[in-house]
Amino acid sequence: MSLAGGLLGWPLRREVCGREALAAARLSAIHGFLAQMTSRAVAPATPTSLSRKVATNAAAIAAGRVLLVGTGLVSVAIATRYLGLEAYGALTTATAFVGVLTPLIDIGLSTIGAREIAKRPDETERLLGTIMTLGLALAPIVIVAALGASFLIYPGAGNDQVREGIALLLLPLLLWAPVNAASSYFLAQQKAYIAVIASVVGSLLTLTLLVLTGLMGWGFLGVVAAYLATGLGYGGTMVAFTLGKVRLRATLDTALLSQLLRWSLPVGGVLILSSLHQQLGIILLSVLKPGSQVAFYGLAFKVVTALLALPFYVLITLAPEYARLTDNRRRLDEVVQKAFTAMEVSAAPILVLFVIFAPEITQVAGGSEFDGATPVLQILMPGVAVSFLSALFGYVLISINRQKWTLLSTVIAVGVNVILNVALIPIWGARGAAVAFTISEVTALACGITLFGRVGTVPKLYRAPQVLAAVGVMACVAAIKLLPFAEGASSMLVFCVGGAASLAAYAACLYAFGAMPQELHAGLVLPVLRTVKLRLRPLVASRT
Repeated sequence: MSLAGGLLGWPLRREVCGREALAAARLSAIHGFLAQMTSRAVAPATPTSLSRKVATNAAAIAAGRVLLVGTGLVSVAIATRYLGLEAYGALTTATAFVGVLTPLIDIGLSTIGAREIAKRPDETERLLGTIMTLGLALAPIVIVAALGASFLIYPGAGNDQVREGIALLLLPLLLWAPVNAASSYFLAQQKAYIAVIASVVGSLLTLTLLVLTGLMGWGFLGVVAAYLATGLGYGGTMVAFTLGKVRLRATLDTALLSQLLRWSLPVGGVLILSSLHQQLGIILLSVLKPGSQVAFYGLAFKVVTALLALPFYVLITLAPEYARLTDNRRRLDEVVQKAFTAMEVSAAPILVLFVIFAPEITQVAGGSEFDGATPVLQILMPGVAVSFLSALFGYVLISINRQKWTLLSTVIAVGVNVILNVALIPIWGARGAAVAFTISEVTALACGITLFGRVGTVPKLYRAPQVLAAVGVMACVAAIKLLPFAEGASSMLVFCVGGAASLAAYAACLYAFGAMPQELHAGLVLPVLRTVKLRLRPLVASRT
């Protein structure tokens, strides 16, 4: 399910979801691991080794994520405190509504385009031109349909803010054809860090406009405009990076378009259904419950959206390699097993961290008015952890041209999500929507494992007892926040200090229990230790 939410649909949702990330430092660890993994499992396709590509991605992503964490946290804090519960609920509804419709502009063509560019680089501009043509044709149709639907679903004066937000957030879609083409190009080049740079630019623009909105009193529309700037900054940066490298020019090649559409429509179905899956809770809450419930779920899901993006940076770098391994199942199994290990070892501490520190996170992001978001975030987090694993299976199936299987898995999981949302939201409100999300993610993982088992060997859990023991120690360290001396400390201080200490305890236990993956150790820990040693050496020399 998170395949589209966190991977395929991520570029399309940038203009409406923002990047309010609260934690992502462990991403560089996964990339270091993959650098070691793929250097043995896959022969490089270009003179530049895959290890170097992954290392470059990791360095830029690590720095970019730090900036995104800071700007995202401040942006959410400003928006929630400036708007309050009801208005923030309207903003959340508008972003969710547009997020469901934006995949219709792409229908999976950019993802398949990236795969085909990796296979036949001599046809790069021909493929990009076809992607451009389709995007330009679909954008006005989607916008007109979205505006009409907004009046049907949210009629009356009481929904004025929702409709205004939708209308403004739809504007970047007019320019999204070249952005989709640029995204395909950089994904095929295994340059995922370009998207991170573009995200940072968009987030900085959003933060700047939010500050100006607070100072100048521009109200709800000022906040919406700030979120609108996220997509414009992201898209403009992506296109700017293509200058001098490739031409983004629409071309009409009916034969190629027909061929790509046959492959991409199942992916497009995954995109659309997965986007619906991601936003369904918000949309149904906006219809069935007061705006405060939408605000609670919306704030918690901002955190979840940021976390769901983490597997994207890992798997998107390896997508061309998966495509090249279609006929080499032994090596494919090896790569998938090692990637699965990375996801498992990374998802476990993130789950513990965000469940235990959920009160501090929601307090920092929204203030005491948003305390109702705390249990919602805690219920969502198991679904996030499961999504790290399900994303792997979904993306591998698409990379080896089994996108119809991914579509089937998505249909099943979305169906579960719809049924549970309709049943639970009237009873439990935002918490019911969170339960529906988590159960549907478990369903997606079960489907992914079953379908991948038909073409490959299902990976095994990596030293589960040792990892669970490390998680237990981490939870005990995090529980120190319950002691009396922490009661008077600020939520930010408790989260930063307690989170860092618990993550350090988790890493130490992995070593102590012999559960630290060798690739993770060689790809991340040793380079970090060498870097720290080199930086400390001049300081020691100057003091002596």
